[in-house]
Amino acid sequence: MKILHTSDWHIGKRLGRHDRMSEFRDVLGEVGSIADDREVDLVLVSGDVWDRPIPPMDALTLGLETLLRLAERRPVVAVAGNHDSAELFEALAPLLRPRGVHLIGDIRRPGEGGLLGPDVLGVPVVVAGFPFLREGRVVDFMLEAGEWYRAYADKVAAITRAYNEA
Repeated sequence: MKILHTSDWHIGKRLGRHDRMSEFRDVLGEVGSIADDREVDLVLVSGDVWDRPIPPMDALTLGLETLLRLAERRPVVAVAGNHDSAELFEALAPLLRPRGVHLIGDIRRPGEGGLLGPDVLGVPVVVAGFPFLREGRVVDFMLEAGEWYRAYADKVAAITRAYNEA
């Protein structure tokens, strides 16, 4: 089985006043060509598809077109990164899932969609949908700072164990 793992596209990032959309189009076109030429069975995108939680329309469009193009020949799983909007991923997920693009913005228990297996992906692999987790999504805001960071580390470790044990 061939898996193409990619991340940190940061579509929409500008360098000062310099618009880089043509660069993004070229590079993402190359990613598609690599996936096709190497006959990849699954594409994983581990965060930062876009550079901002609410990307500009041209960046949003290019990202969606790229994900859909990649999914024409194989399933695609993309998890939200720290620059992405978990809410945007979750809003788009039901629209893209029928086309083979699985967007994961929120953490889920293994038995409740946190693990994507052959029954979902159609390929013999299990993918843990583990997006970037902001501390506030997994720990209590009322904890002291030291406790908060320990609680965050403990919660992420517990999630990882749950995926490993499933």
